[in-house]
Amino acid sequence: MTATLQTPAATPVVVEPVKYLDAKGCGARYGVSSRHWLRLVDASKAPQPTRFGRCVRWSIQSLETWEAAGCPSLRQGVRR
Repeated sequence: MTATLQTPAATPVVVEPVKYLDAKGCGARYGVSSRHWLRLVDASKAPQPTRFGRCVRWSIQSLETWEAAGCPSLRQGVRR
């Protein structure tokens, strides 16, 4: 007796876009080095990251919101 296997029709594979970027990815997105990106974050001139344990990542949604606002400085308080 032989059995035939019916394979389902090929289903398209949906690949979701990356939702988070690391410092290297953010630097590449804005044309700066990863170290300069981290300096911008430390100076509150760029969005703060989300931490996943030891990993530090920036959500693309927060970066797009920051871009839409004109990339303002996020520093609170008195200017020096």
